[in-house]
Amino acid sequence: MTAGVDTSVWPPRYDPAYRPDPTADCWFPELECLSPETREALILDKLRRQVAWAWERSPFYRRKWDAAGVSPATLRSLEDLAKFPVVQKVELRLSQAAAPPYGEYLCIEPGEVARIHGTSGTTGRPTVFGIGSEDWARIGEAHARILWAAGLRPDDRVLICSFFSLYLGSWGALRGVERLGATAFPFGAGVPGQTLMAVEWAQALKPTAFYGTTSRRRRGARGSTRGPSAFAPSSSRASRARASPRRSD
Repeated sequence: MTAGVDTSVWPPRYDPAYRPDPTADCWFPELECLSPETREALILDKLRRQVAWAWERSPFYRRKWDAAGVSPATLRSLEDLAKFPVVQKVELRLSQAAAPPYGEYLCIEPGEVARIHGTSGTTGRPTVFGIGSEDWARIGEAHARILWAAGLRPDDRVLICSFFSLYLGSWGALRGVERLGATAFPFGAGVPGQTLMAVEWAQALKPTAFYGTTSRRRRGARGSTRGPSAFAPSSSRASRARASPRRSD
């Protein structure tokens, strides 16, 4: 067992009490600093276990892979992954229409769903995601690892300026900040005039890190009229940006 995670079982089991030394560059140094050969062997092992998990629990994946002549048994190398067909968004929508509300690709029992998220539906029917409590904890682990690599540490105060809605990303960031041990400031986005409100709150609480879109950060920096704020690149020690279409608020 590597410090913080047991990869001998599937899904992996994480130690919720684990946290690396604040001076460490990596969340999981033992895993993230593996030799390329050992890392690829670990990736293949985890990939094979995940494919087997979906094969055993999801009629959707089993049918699709069987039709393509692939299965967990045919995944013998990372190169074999190219033989597995790509899942199209329309297939997920059809599956959810045939077996509402989650479709046949849900790999847990419906009663185990702890959270429901989904897409906005801007390009068609919204896609629903059913997430179990154990998966939610793993999402927190993944985001904590990402945020740690971006430079965040437990003594940070993180201003999260992205949408808190069915969209999963902001919730994952919030869970990751909490798992990392930092202070989360989930301000949100999308409300008219919210950028100016965020600037005022940032000037009062002085967050050390920012999570949001690059366009929101630029608007926040332009909206700051009382001196530097967390939106100014020189005022926060770390930031995490994601892409988004341009819009006004």
